[in-house]
Amino acid sequence: MAGSSFSIKNVWGYRKYLPLPARRAVGWVKRRVSPHWLWESKQFIDYFEFLQKSQWWSLEELQSFQLEQLRVLVKFAYENVPYYQRSFKEKRVHPSDIKKLEDIQLLPTITKDDVRSHIDEFIPIGVDKSKLRVWVTGGTSGKPLKVYQDLYYSCMIEEAFSLRQRLWTDYKQYDRKATLNRDPNKRTFRCWDFNNTENELILSSFDLTESNMFEFVKAMKEFKPRILVGYPSALEIFGRFLIRNEITLPALNGVFCGSEALFPGQRALIESAFNCDMFPSYGMSERVADATECEKHKGYHISMEYGVFELLDQNGEPITKPDVDGVVVGTGFHNNVMPLIRYQMFDIGTYAGETCACGRNAPLIKEFKGRLREYFVGKSGKLMPLQLIWSGRHPVWSKIKEMQFVQEREGEILAKIVQAPNYSNEEVMWELRAEVGKIMNPDDFKIDFQFVDHMALTHRGKLNFLDQKLPIHFEEITRLSS
Repeated sequence: MAGSSFSIKNVWGYRKYLPLPARRAVGWVKRRVSPHWLWESKQFIDYFEFLQKSQWWSLEELQSFQLEQLRVLVKFAYENVPYYQRSFKEKRVHPSDIKKLEDIQLLPTITKDDVRSHIDEFIPIGVDKSKLRVWVTGGTSGKPLKVYQDLYYSCMIEEAFSLRQRLWTDYKQYDRKATLNRDPNKRTFRCWDFNNTENELILSSFDLTESNMFEFVKAMKEFKPRILVGYPSALEIFGRFLIRNEITLPALNGVFCGSEALFPGQRALIESAFNCDMFPSYGMSERVADATECEKHKGYHISMEYGVFELLDQNGEPITKPDVDGVVVGTGFHNNVMPLIRYQMFDIGTYAGETCACGRNAPLIKEFKGRLREYFVGKSGKLMPLQLIWSGRHPVWSKIKEMQFVQEREGEILAKIVQAPNYSNEEVMWELRAEVGKIMNPDDFKIDFQFVDHMALTHRGKLNFLDQKLPIHFEEITRLSS
C-alpha cells in the first residue's frame, strides 16, 4: 500500500496491547517455531546436564573440581589481567603456589573500592570493553559498581544455576512463571508485561501501588503461574497487600527470591500470603558466589561449581565451626572478561557445619544476615541488626505499605513510611513506636517519623530497608554476636 505506514513490524509492536490470553497464544506458537536463543543452545544444554549430575557429587569430587578451576583462573589472571599481575607479584604469589584449595588464602582479597578505583586494570589485555555487557550492581550498600561480562556466557551460567534450583519444586522449563523484580515495559506504561519467549508474566516492582497490585492479582489469577520470583522487599509489599485485602491467589509450587537479605519475619509473612514455601538464594551482580536453599529448607547449599565461597572471621581466617558468623568472600569461575578473585562482599553469613538430608554434599550456610550496613548504631555505640525490627509479627505492620529506616547519626533513626489505605498517620506512628520500643532501648535510640507518598527505589527496583550512612565494622558485629 503506497504511502501507508502499515507493516508486519508495526503489527508485532502492538502485540503488547493485546489481552493476556491472546499474548499467551502468540507465545505458544513462537516457542514451537523459534528456538530460545539461550535455553535451546547446545552449550546451555550441556552445561545444565553437567549441573544436574554434579549436584550429587561427593564433597571430595566437588573440591577436586574447584581446585582445578581455581588453578586455571589464577594462571589466567596472572598472565593476562594487569591488576593481578601487579598484586600477585607484590604478594610474591605465583600460580604454581596453588596446590590445594586452602592455598587460596595466599592470594590478596579485594573490595568494591579496589575494583572501582582500578576498573580498567581488571579487564584482560586485548579485550575490547565496548563489546562487553555492562552490569551495574544494585547500589543498596553504597555506590553502584560497573561490572563487565560476556553477555551470552554470563546469562548461560546464571540461568543454569537458577533453573537447577527451580526444578527442586517440580517446576519444568517453560512452565508458567511470574516475576516481581523489574520494570516490565516503559514503552506501554503498563504495570505488567508478558514474555512470550519464556512463558513469563512480568510484574513491575517499580510501581507497587494499590491499583497496580489489584491488576497483578487479576493477571495472576488468569495466568496461574507455577512459581513466583522476586526481590524479598517487593514480595513483602505484595504479600501485605494480599493479606490486607484477604485475597488468595492460585496455588504456587514455590516463591523464589534473591539479591536481598531475607529476614525471618519477612519469610513467614510471604509464605503465609502466597501459601507455599520460599526458596531463597544468595548471589550478586559481581557473579563471585552462589548459594541456594533446597526442598529440605535446612540452609543454603554452596554452589561449588560456581566458584570458591569463603566465610572469614575478623582476622581473615576461614570459619569452620557451626553457628559462627563471618564475612562472605567469593571467587567466581565464570567471568574471564573481568575476573574477581577473593572479592569481599561485606555480607554476613553463618556457617552451618552439617550436611543436608537431601543428599547433596556441598557445605551449608545456615543463614545470611544481610550486609554490614544493615545494622543500627545506638547512642552508646551498640549495634542492633535490622532483622530484629523487621519481624512482621505485630498488627501495625499490616497498616504499613512500604517503610525505610535512615540513620545519619548514632542513636538517631528516621522511619520513612508509606502507609496502607484507611489508616491515620497518628495511629501508625503510635503503634509502631510502641512496637519498636520493645526492641530498641529508648535511652539508646531516638526514632522520628516521616510519612511519604512513595519510596525511592534503586535503579533495579529494590527497596533498601535501611539507608545506613554510618560506617560499620565487622569486628563490632563479632563482639555483638559473642
